[in-house]
Amino acid sequence: MALLSSSLLLINLAHAEDTVLIRLGAWLAPEHIDAFATYYDQHISPQLRASGIELSESPGRATVDSVFSRLYRFDSMDALAAYKQQHGKDLAAFTTSLTDSLQMTQRFGPVRFFSHIYEEPAPAQEHQVAGPGRYQWRSYDASDGMANSSLMTLYQDRQGNMWFGSQGSGAIRFDGQTFRAYTTEDGLHSDEITSIYQDSRNHLWFFSDKYEFSMAEGKSGQYASRFDGQTFEHFSVPDALDDRVVSTVFEDREQQLWFGFQSGNLISRFDGHQ
Repeated sequence: MALLSSSLLLINLAHAEDTVLIRLGAWLAPEHIDAFATYYDQHISPQLRASGIELSESPGRATVDSVFSRLYRFDSMDALAAYKQQHGKDLAAFTTSLTDSLQMTQRFGPVRFFSHIYEEPAPAQEHQVAGPGRYQWRSYDASDGMANSSLMTLYQDRQGNMWFGSQGSGAIRFDGQTFRAYTTEDGLHSDEITSIYQDSRNHLWFFSDKYEFSMAEGKSGQYASRFDGQTFEHFSVPDALDDRVVSTVFEDREQQLWFGFQSGNLISRFDGHQ
């Protein structure tokens, strides 16, 4: 077996930080969040503490305005598994069992608890790139503002933002702190985005495989949206390319865009006007 590069070190991660953070949250009407937080801290949190779990000091990431959230700390994945086995259910279901659902509904309207792993250690491995630091998996979901639908593609722009194309929730931008969704209500041509590209002018292009009606164009067809950071502009896909999905984009030296498609021996060129 060939030796590994000297830039790799054999290490033992057995003593690495094993802490697992679980997000326990609740969906409810935004106008009841503050009152619910007070109720939770007075009536629910003490019961959870008595059940053997520890509230994390980390405030966690900001959530959307209809989500109440707390982070709980477990020493390891084994400790989390033991807690679930002891109570016979996950943290959300256990919390629900501690509350009077009728009373909660009367005070705050419908309340739906959820829980998921917020942060966990990276899997142990024998080889790791040399250098300081620890590695953690972090999960993002609808409570953070992420799309509550399947993701079709992802792209990082030159400004460092991550863009996600979703199946029904439009294009979602993540700047490292918060999520911002762009949909047809903002001017995007479709809420199903299958491909994203940024050209040399820093315009972002969004593509989908949907054949639909454009209010801006006043007719049905396939469209691409170009976003300058403020507004969206729609471009119709040539009829010969209908029902084909953009799979790759290339910009040449003359700033012309070339589009390749998943099916058929066809390409499309955009010179800045058509």
